[in-house]
Amino acid sequence: MIRRTILAAVCLVLAALAAMSARAHASVANPDPRAEALYRSAQADIARNTIDTRRRAIARLEEAIKIDREHPGYELALARAYFACGFRRLARRHYERVTQLEPDDADAHYGLGQVWRRDWLKYLEPSSLDRAIEQFSMTARLRPEACDAWLQLVPLYVQRGNTSVAMSASAHAVDADPARPEAVLALAHCAYRSGEAHTADSLFRAAVPRLPKLARDRFEDISPVATPRDTFTLHRLSPAGQRDFVAKFWRENDPDLSSPENEALLEYWSRVAQAYFLYFDAKRREWDERGEVYVRYGLPDSVCYNPIGEVLSMRFQTGPAYPVNVLMWQYKDLGMTVKMHDRTLSEYYMLPMTMDHDPDPRPDADSLAGLTDRLAVRGGRGVFPTLPPGVRAMPVHGQVARFLTDHGGRLNAAIETAAAPGDTLTAQWTVLDTLGHEVERATRSLAQSACDPTDRGVADFAADLT
Repeated sequence: MIRRTILAAVCLVLAALAAMSARAHASVANPDPRAEALYRSAQADIARNTIDTRRRAIARLEEAIKIDREHPGYELALARAYFACGFRRLARRHYERVTQLEPDDADAHYGLGQVWRRDWLKYLEPSSLDRAIEQFSMTARLRPEACDAWLQLVPLYVQRGNTSVAMSASAHAVDADPARPEAVLALAHCAYRSGEAHTADSLFRAAVPRLPKLARDRFEDISPVATPRDTFTLHRLSPAGQRDFVAKFWRENDPDLSSPENEALLEYWSRVAQAYFLYFDAKRREWDERGEVYVRYGLPDSVCYNPIGEVLSMRFQTGPAYPVNVLMWQYKDLGMTVKMHDRTLSEYYMLPMTMDHDPDPRPDADSLAGLTDRLAVRGGRGVFPTLPPGVRAMPVHGQVARFLTDHGGRLNAAIETAAAPGDTLTAQWTVLDTLGHEVERATRSLAQSACDPTDRGVADFAADLT
């Protein structure tokens, strides 16, 4: 009996939705002339893009909906106008109304994804992140050729830690629009987060030069992680000198000289990509302090919005107190908690204003000294892992011998590490001169040791040096 009641209720709901959709189609096919005139005037106001014209457009769209409550186009336009003005709750209400009138409207689901994404960025509620992913996923299913929906999913899945799904979304974005550099950038970002350093390096170098200048500058800029002195020196150089300075900076901060890729640089690019997708504000043409901190130290261990007990106001030397929103990012391994203030209540975070200390975040020196798997740049303005994500260090023993011959020098090296008979392992060596330039590189497959064939793998290298 209960099952029949549930089935009957489901049928009633489906019938109601079908009737609503039929009315919506009828309304679109035969729009009311008064409502249509208001809609067209509102669209012209939106195109002018001023505060007054946006307000007038909202009023006209609200009036159009009062005349015709079954037209999804009017609801969608009003939802977009509300969202552009920052009224997320009103935008959500009208986007949801569109999905009631037209359940398969991809634009409405995309708009809801944007609303929930903004809600998550502001309040950090995991449920908002889930809803944003749900709505963008629905958009991608309804319109798989839409690159934007796939691109929106990439940083959200990375934030959730689901790299494999993020990689799939980035691949779909490239399929949807192979010529779009942001799609290739997303694929590079996910490739590195999956531990594919070589692939990521190639993709980053293909994508970054094709990005718009504002975005490209983020990847080429080292000022977030360089000391103020280095930044000052850099900006006084010629363009060619700046390129050499940046190359030297990353060469000095390469955690593994034996690999052809610079893991710290790739980690930085990956962080810049994530920060660009999440925090870059196209209207302000920049990201806020969240982007700066993210590219320096990566994903925090925990985040908190307006923590209990925190003073949610700021006061100048004279005058009243002004309200602020407070965001706290904690990096436990670095012994560091970063506090950021939204002083304009517009979701634009800055470092706190203070006269008694430098608010610029720096890791605790003792905590940093105990981390053998991290590399800190000079001044502690950036910390990077020494290995790509998902790659683990193996203990390796080796010996290097140098010989003089009639033709110059000869360098021999031998290494061994734990390896079972079925393991497939390779070793790579790189020889640098006194200036740090590469003069020899080779890769060898490890063979089973003749002395201990069940537990050890060995490889040897040799090079003639002039």
